[in-house]
Amino acid sequence: MTVLPPEELHRLHQLITWEYPPPTTLALEGRACTWCGTATDESALGMSPLNPCRICLTCYAGQLAWLATWYDWHRHVLGCAHCQHGRTCHVSRGRRTLHELTVEAAHRELICFSCHQPLGDAELALPVLWMGDSRDYPGYVDARCLTKKAAAR
Repeated sequence: MTVLPPEELHRLHQLITWEYPPPTTLALEGRACTWCGTATDESALGMSPLNPCRICLTCYAGQLAWLATWYDWHRHVLGCAHCQHGRTCHVSRGRRTLHELTVEAAHRELICFSCHQPLGDAELALPVLWMGDSRDYPGYVDARCLTKKAAAR
């Protein structure tokens, strides 16, 4: 994984605080972590100055690791000739493996954007960035869906 400059850490912080699951009553009161629901203490981070929701350091670290490894994998795929031509790339596989290690701690799942099916461990997949109306959504697409879309063109 690459070392992240302060500007990138700030951007990832914004992504973490913009996207979170629907908060519980305790989370809305700032008394429970928005991600895991455990009681918050003084170490919990505020989601934003205008939002009472807070995130515990464990969940924050999990989200940060998930985003950092996802962007590391995505950046590699965009610049790799092997990945761009659908060939085997051991670097990409290694970065995906590192990313997969963060999924549980980030309370996330590996699900294809296109077919909404979970990605299997041995299943070929790529990180994709869906650019939404107000922000970007990092995610994945499996090889079956990617192949279908290419064949339909």
